Amino acid sequence: MRFLRLKRHWLPLVAGMFALATIVSISGIFPWSPLNCWQEEIDIHSGRVRQTRHLLYCQIAERIDDTWLSRAIDSPGKAADWHRVNTFSPGTHHSPHHRYHGALNQVQTLETLNDSIPFEREARQQVATTMCDLWQSGGSSRAAGQYLGKVGEVASKLHQAGAASLKVSDLPAP
Repeated sequence: MRFLRLKRHWLPLVAGMFALATIVSISGIFPWSPLNCWQEEIDIHSGRVRQTRHLLYCQIAERIDDTWLSRAIDSPGKAADWHRVNTFSPGTHHSPHHRYHGALNQVQTLETLNDSIPFEREARQQVATTMCDLWQSGGSSRAAGQYLGKVGEVASKLHQAGAASLKVSDLPAP
């Protein structure tokens, strides 16, 4: 009989703890922790993007998408090397600065440049390979950002001159 009384007392306690954990996870009290967050990562070998969702320290969703860069690179047999780009939590509208914080923006910039002046297939492959090489050798997105700036200048000049496309011979050295 005493066991049944104890059992009845545990049920509200467990339910209360679960409710408290849910409220804390939604509130954003612990920003950027796997208690409740969304993460974006980039594979520095292929340029693919992975988005993961964590709730109560459990990964509840994962999605891997191809990008302009990954569609240009042929990287068979290379194991993915994922690096964090952004981390978001409820109540926070910014991410802490990670080493590859600029990588997704760099990929989007390449897509925009390609919209203004189409890259020929070989030029696209060359730029994509160079970007991934710079991410790997530099240990961050900084060197790739500097190279992207040079590519952007070339693309802008060619666009203003009315060129039909960007060729490998137009590309700057890394």
